[in-house]
Amino acid sequence: RTENGGGISGRGLVVTNVSLHNVSVTVGAWSNYSTGGGPTCRESGTGAEVDCRGSRDYRPSLTDGQLCGHYCRTAGEANVLFVENVTGVEITNSTFAFSAAVKKSWWGSCIAIGASVRGLDRSGLACVNETQSVVV
Repeated sequence: RTENGGGISGRGLVVTNVSLHNVSVTVGAWSNYSTGGGPTCRESGTGAEVDCRGSRDYRPSLTDGQLCGHYCRTAGEANVLFVENVTGVEITNSTFAFSAAVKKSWWGSCIAIGASVRGLDRSGLACVNETQSVVV
């Protein structure tokens, strides 16, 4: 269970040969994070204010030579899984879902595909309350 989704990212170098088998992940809303009442998040690098809901968290990462703190993010959507800079991802016998048929404004897709993704096999994936994946 997650409020903001998950990610596989080879930022800086490519991740290879990832296998997800018998994985069940549901994006839902249950805390002050989902109401927008949580702390302010800042864009990595610029420090600009961004909505924490749906933002991608790349910790640990460097910003201005300093390790980026808890609320240093990259604006985005809460996809169940975001993949980028990955070669060879296999998803089998798995379910990705959103907890409600009426999605929250910051919820995205079951899978969002970023830069440099090769060999993504999602044939064993069931998506609940979402019908497509997107390329970002």
